Amino acid sequence: MPIAINHPPDLPGPRSSAPLGLRLRVMMHAAKLDDQLAGGAGTYSSPELELRAAQITRREARARIALTFERLVDAAERAPLPGRDVRAPLRRAEILKRRAAILRLARDLRELDTPGPRGVAMARRLLHNGAGPLYNPRGGDLAAELRRVQFMLESEPLTA
Repeated sequence: MPIAINHPPDLPGPRSSAPLGLRLRVMMHAAKLDDQLAGGAGTYSSPELELRAAQITRREARARIALTFERLVDAAERAPLPGRDVRAPLRRAEILKRRAAILRLARDLRELDTPGPRGVAMARRLLHNGAGPLYNPRGGDLAAELRRVQFMLESEPLTA
């Protein structure tokens, strides 16, 4: 994970009705399921995708993602400590240029009542992809990616 922030797993609470085997499969394949959701897989196309979509769209899970985006902007504003930063290098100038869009995304992750699971999965992938536009100059257009994530976050949840 490029940002050195440890997230607790996005598992359902103790009152979850999901069978233990399903919860374990989802935990073991969370990144793959996130990629499928981000790619447009319907949330109800499998029990695993349905549970994963429910996990990542929970308010607490979205607040952790939002906090990570905010910390990313904070880190971009500070000068790196030579030889002490073991994280993936940030594209500081690009992040600061897109600061308003990143912070809007963080705010909406916290505040939207029913965010699109695809948008939440895309936001997670954006943060965790060390080869992506937050970290790699050849990782794509950060502005365009932020617009796509924002659009999908505000879109209706996928159901097919």
